Amino acid sequence: MKERLCYISDTAGWIDGNSDGILKKKLTQMRLLSEHFDTVMFGFDQAHKRIGVRRGDEFIPIKDVPDNIAGKALKRALFYRMAASYCRRQNIRRFYIRYALTDLSFLGFLRSLPEDSTVVVEIPTYPYDKERADSIRGSILTFQDHVLLPFLKKRVNYIATFSKDESIASIPCINMQNGVDTDSIKMREFRSDPDVIGLLAVASMNFWHGYDRVIAGMGAYRQKGGTRKIVLHIVGDGPEIPKLREMAANLGVANDVVFHGFRSGSELDEIASVSDIAVCSLGLHRLGLTDVSPIKVREYMAQGFPMISARAVDISEMLSEHELLVPMDDSPVSMEDVIAFYDKKDLGNPESAKKEAEALRQLAYEYCDMKVVFAPAVEAFREG
Repeated sequence: MKERLCYISDTAGWIDGNSDGILKKKLTQMRLLSEHFDTVMFGFDQAHKRIGVRRGDEFIPIKDVPDNIAGKALKRALFYRMAASYCRRQNIRRFYIRYALTDLSFLGFLRSLPEDSTVVVEIPTYPYDKERADSIRGSILTFQDHVLLPFLKKRVNYIATFSKDESIASIPCINMQNGVDTDSIKMREFRSDPDVIGLLAVASMNFWHGYDRVIAGMGAYRQKGGTRKIVLHIVGDGPEIPKLREMAANLGVANDVVFHGFRSGSELDEIASVSDIAVCSLGLHRLGLTDVSPIKVREYMAQGFPMISARAVDISEMLSEHELLVPMDDSPVSMEDVIAFYDKKDLGNPESAKKEAEALRQLAYEYCDMKVVFAPAVEAFREG
């Protein structure tokens, strides 16, 4: 009989929200853990405001959370109290926890675990101080986290991180890369117009994605009399959208920046088919990050997109043949460089574009597939 393991994530959208990259990643990690352990996921279903357990494809609701001020305020405390109760009843001693800052509720949950438990906490982005620095509430939560973080070492065995830190808060690190389930990602089709350079940017549209740099570059290119047709497809919703719309209008490129909103499935595939180059997050330096492992880069690779990226990306050396590197600053992205990259790769030729895509997808299988990158975390549980 397999030993039991609980994957814990109190962040929204884990079971029934938009099928984004982070959600796919969690479910893939759960599937890989299930190959060795009797694995369940304890989480919060944002769509229906309920706490529950997922085993395979089955969701078992446990508790509804009121969709009001009190419910939002008490959700986290209720979540961890119920998680502790569930894991105690199920006699679970292995835990993979997706980190969402430390507070007294989280510490209480850790203290409730059996002394012989193996606990791995995944901190995807480190350091993460600036992610919530744009609001008073976020600053308070981050300060609280700083005060309480040292207490994790009493009950946490390892921190899984995409950084190169050997330890965080005196807890040894399992150094991994971000990963994707390559087989579940469809390689893009090739129906782009050779007279139009299509750029694709897919994200939740926050300031650290840095797509303003692309729009600024498009505006500068037009002002200098540039004649090549370049279209930026922005897919996703978020707080940056109004700013990006205003910027495109002010720079005279509103007709060349298409805001699609959130799209997934066949709708996203259609947009991808008329795009030639994907744009990675170009503003991660705004979070103080110098070495990151973005999941979106892996998704673009699996789709077969050459990319525009900044030097902060951890696999830039691997992608050197397939990416246009831009500086880690706020300078506009040079459209002259984009055009030169497009022409060098002969991306207007479907045969050349397909060859490029196949090479990138093979790299995704070899270096970024979740089976490869998640193996150290699985091994930590098997040894524990």
